Amino acid sequence: MSSIKEIVLKTGLSQSTVMRVLKGSTNVKPETMEKIFNAAKEIGYEINRTKSTIGAIFITTALLTALNHQQRKSLALITM
Repeated sequence: MSSIKEIVLKTGLSQSTVMRVLKGSTNVKPETMEKIFNAAKEIGYEINRTKSTIGAIFITTALLTALNHQQRKSLALITM
């Protein structure tokens, strides 16, 4: 299976830049994005959608929990 490290070696770009592009960021030069996508295609890299989905669910749950906690604290202050 192909890895992000292979794309980093092939392109000479940083791992953080490669990760941003593969996660869908458009805050990267078009020629850099093209370089990364071409390298990914050449080595047969595929995004693991299961890991991406699980990570998104975890982050969403953590944010909702934090917001809920903050709302409860605000409500307690209002009722005092």
